Amino acid sequence: LVRHGRHLDVLERKLGSLMMAGCCMAPERFWGEIFDSYEQYRASHVSEYFHLLLGLLSEHHVRVSPPLWSLMVAFGLIEGSMLELGFGINVLRTVAPYVFSFNPIERVVLVARLDRSERNHRRLSAG
Repeated sequence: LVRHGRHLDVLERKLGSLMMAGCCMAPERFWGEIFDSYEQYRASHVSEYFHLLLGLLSEHHVRVSPPLWSLMVAFGLIEGSMLELGFGINVLRTVAPYVFSFNPIERVVLVARLDRSERNHRRLSAG
């Protein structure tokens, strides 16, 4: 899939920052790599991340595998549906048990990180 890719080291760094910014309330060193402002970062949704991801892959001449495409579309559908219904959802918390295999300590660490991210999100959204 990446045989013809260009500047893959830059792509790797940017994709890592994009994923960190999308998974939790990330520090500026991550979201600043992708977004022009904190307000733009906070206002973005899965559809925006999807668009940014496809733009990065296209810019670096990397083809998207069908399973990755399916996963990205599924995330977009989940978030879009929940937003339309008026509910917030942490997609990472929802899919983690099915996507990742954790030992008990890693699971506790993930839950603590997700809890902290969600508290930060609520605090920042409130004002």
